[in-house]
Amino acid sequence: MSESTIRLPDRPLRVHPPGAGHRAQLTVLLWAVFAVAAMVFGVIRPIGDLLVDRELVGKVAPVPDAKVSGRCSTGLVLTSCDATLSVARPGRPEITREVHYFFLDEHTGDYEIEVVADPARPELLSTDMAMEKLTNRLVTLVVFGPLFLGCALVVAARARRKIQRQRAALRALSGQVLRAVVLRMERYELGRWAVSGFPPDASGPAVWQVPDRARPIVMDPARKAVLGITASDGRIAMPLDTGLTWLELRDAERDGILEQLRPEQLAGGFAALDTDQARAMRSRLRRSAKVAAIAGLCAAALAGGGAWMTFHPRDTGTGALVELHRGDEAPASAQVRLRGVWQTAHMARITRSDAHAARLETWIAVTAPGWTQPQLATWVVRDASQGMVTSGLATRSGTVLGDGPPPEARAELARQGIGLAPTVHVLDVPIPPQDPLQIPALAAMVLGLALAIGLLLGAAVIAAKARRHASILRS
Repeated sequence: MSESTIRLPDRPLRVHPPGAGHRAQLTVLLWAVFAVAAMVFGVIRPIGDLLVDRELVGKVAPVPDAKVSGRCSTGLVLTSCDATLSVARPGRPEITREVHYFFLDEHTGDYEIEVVADPARPELLSTDMAMEKLTNRLVTLVVFGPLFLGCALVVAARARRKIQRQRAALRALSGQVLRAVVLRMERYELGRWAVSGFPPDASGPAVWQVPDRARPIVMDPARKAVLGITASDGRIAMPLDTGLTWLELRDAERDGILEQLRPEQLAGGFAALDTDQARAMRSRLRRSAKVAAIAGLCAAALAGGGAWMTFHPRDTGTGALVELHRGDEAPASAQVRLRGVWQTAHMARITRSDAHAARLETWIAVTAPGWTQPQLATWVVRDASQGMVTSGLATRSGTVLGDGPPPEARAELARQGIGLAPTVHVLDVPIPPQDPLQIPALAAMVLGLALAIGLLLGAAVIAAKARRHASILRS
């Protein structure tokens, strides 16, 4: 590293290195403790149940009226089960035992479990699955237990080294008389700066985790040189940001340092710090955002198609398109298409009895658009669905009945203000069969909508991340 002409206060300064303060150390420690505890607990917890179940081999019998509550989760072929076994005893306290199993299995679906126990020791409840997979559980624990414990040791060791580096940086810089140095920005990324000295150190660049909004003081864009500080021994050097926020300075001292810097050094030259790796990363983010957006639009189109098939009205004109089939006896009966208005406000409901049962019928007049009373209606529909779907938007098809409306229907229609012509055609509308595509279309709509929302939100998040990474190059 080379000296800088920038003069710092000639007194010991307290330093708050980014990503190396007491808060950062506590964060690393807490995450490491959590990860290590989770892995150790996952390995140690099944050991006690395994030892107990080994003592019960060949001694157990089914326990009547026992209950099991719990669940099993499988990752690839590694299965973990947690359950609570209980059995009630009249006049005595209930027996309960929590069990934890850890074994290899390719099973799909639910497990069928029966509670067993040693009649001589009924408090030690177990399951037939535990007995059946005893060897499997032992082998799994022998193989995966050391692996998990080894991972826990690696996590603990890495956390220890990171905390040691953070403490070393804090001890080397804080409370020392500091001098300004010029450092080389090897990798300039959002929230992550890698700097080295001039000439570079053999140990490689030092990586600093910095706030996303932090910007370096660019001393020489051509050499990617930025301003930093170090103590007298020069072992550790830390870059400075444009606000000098990582140094505890008096206002006059901060103003004095900033006055020694040119405006372009405080707000410019960031684009010169860009690297091929950073450009490739931004390009990957943009491609990922584009792919996610296209996939989200395709999913939205799928949801739209499903919604159209599920809810699209059959007729977009005025009234309903009535398809009337004259006669069932002909192989190809003639059709009469009548566009009309379903007068649902004046429909007649009657109850008619036959030899089997009484049934409710709904009779609805279909008139030309613009119909007003006392004009006579020539078409009447017997709606088997009792007017539940007479929205005026659905296509109706049925057979024209040979007989006209029954007297009860005529009287009810007249009471509703509907006059019937001397010759009335009655369209019998049966209950339409279930559309076989309705359920798949509804499922496609829900799935497509969920995918579209997730993918489009993901695309927006990735695009925002790409813009944030690109913004680091602008002042």
